[in-house]
Amino acid sequence: MVTNLISPYSNNPVVNQFVITGNSRITFQSYKTLICQIKQNHRPTLAPNSWDISTTTSKYLYAFLRQNGYYVRNKKDLKKMIKDKRFRIAEIKNA
Repeated sequence: MVTNLISPYSNNPVVNQFVITGNSRITFQSYKTLICQIKQNHRPTLAPNSWDISTTTSKYLYAFLRQNGYYVRNKKDLKKMIKDKRFRIAEIKNA
């Protein structure tokens, strides 16, 4: 199922920011690019060339992660989680 990400700032759906659920995983997509995927019982996966592509994408990535139980405020938090191996960088397969 594909839905628009709900903005934590306005509680409205965000245009061009999507949450795809199914097959025991949830994926965040910005425009046509897969950014992050959380598979059941696995660490979140960030796409290597996409997770830090723009300020807007990053803002909604952090919102997506917070909505799914990962407290990320900013790039510094996310980089620490990557370094601590709580997140991994790898290609994301089709949602």
